[in-house]
Amino acid sequence: MPGHGSQGGAPFGILHLSDLHFRPEDSVDAVLGPLREDLRQRAEAEIALVVVSGDFTDRGEPAGFDVAGQFLRRLQAEIAIPWDRFIVCPGNHDVQEVDGLFDLRAKAGRGEEIVERFADDVCRVRVLSKYPGRFTRYRSLCADLLALHLDDHLSTAHLFADLGVQVLALNTAHRID
Repeated sequence: MPGHGSQGGAPFGILHLSDLHFRPEDSVDAVLGPLREDLRQRAEAEIALVVVSGDFTDRGEPAGFDVAGQFLRRLQAEIAIPWDRFIVCPGNHDVQEVDGLFDLRAKAGRGEEIVERFADDVCRVRVLSKYPGRFTRYRSLCADLLALHLDDHLSTAHLFADLGVQVLALNTAHRID
């Protein structure tokens, strides 16, 4: 497979993958084999960037992220695109369960917002300080593979001056309940 880069303004390819939905029992080869064949048949330009826009996992399970990591490592080795040419963004299925995300209170406190009011003196509040914990495994995957250290919104901007393109990966899943 071709390497990365563009010469003299020649067209370049972007490989965009989404909705991988890896589960602990999934086989990397079962996804990589058909992808490899599609790339052979369809890629008309040299691939310069890889975009993976969630869902990496089916239910945010740690073992699903392990399979996703194996897949990305194998993909990167096969297509020989450097890690700094990978752009990632999580999806709603990459959200992990976190204890204490909601609480019943008489009123919302600092760092909380009302999700639902049951009566004049009882409401369900969202504890916003817990939200970053919902993407712990995703953050770990990004740090391990891409050396990305993400903020709470998980959004990134990537400038590829040699290609004349900037890519913004804006996450909208960080506040999904």
